[in-house]
Amino acid sequence: ANTSVFLSYPGSFFEHFYQLLNSHIGTIMLVWVLGFCIQAYCYLRDFIYALALKSQNCEPVQPQWAERCQQLAQQLNIHKAVQLKNSVRIGSICVIGHFKPVILLPIGLLTSLTNEQVEALLLHELAHIRRNDYLVNAIQSLVRLLYFFNPAVLWVSKMIDVEREHACDDIAVEHCGSAKLYANSLASISELELRLATVLAARSSRFKMLPRITRLFSKGTGVSRSMEQLTSALCALGVILAMNVSAAEIDIAAP
Repeated sequence: ANTSVFLSYPGSFFEHFYQLLNSHIGTIMLVWVLGFCIQAYCYLRDFIYALALKSQNCEPVQPQWAERCQQLAQQLNIHKAVQLKNSVRIGSICVIGHFKPVILLPIGLLTSLTNEQVEALLLHELAHIRRNDYLVNAIQSLVRLLYFFNPAVLWVSKMIDVEREHACDDIAVEHCGSAKLYANSLASISELELRLATVLAARSSRFKMLPRITRLFSKGTGVSRSMEQLTSALCALGVILAMNVSAAEIDIAAP
């Protein structure tokens, strides 16, 4: 509070812009700190809630399904021990954790879907584990937290989320051997989500199923991994451009 911070960018295109910022730098920093604290609280709350899902109101699945999950994990060259549990607190299948991943199944999934459909959905979640998406998403969330005010960073981050799902869809189709089977699995889990939402008030899915199903039968199927890499590169470039004020350009003057 007793330190003056101002931006110096002499002789550049941004000089006049920075002069305008310097005249309101105190207000700008206060707004950023308030926004950062609110976003950080939301992320921390969701993180604690996700950790609680791994142990609260959960029960292990039947031994044959736990064994089948490990077989599918080995098929994807995953060397971690993956737990499989039923949960009454979720409306859709999900994976939580990086070092000790847990795949949570909504109540009724194992009885509402065929064995082949369940295995196809498990392959998708195992693909997330193989790609270390839980850890990558945590880093991505940190970037979103720091640049919550930047619409370009938020948009690219959203595109990365979409391409991440597409990449895991491709892996699931590759290992289950049938795009039609996997599409039917997505449709079935979507119907189950709608039924559970009326009882559990579950959160709506972030990703619509119809575009994902349509993409499986389009000519563009199989390019999502390259698109994800391109989108990630664009995100990194956007972060670099957003950080156009280097440490040498920020002067801190004590009173």
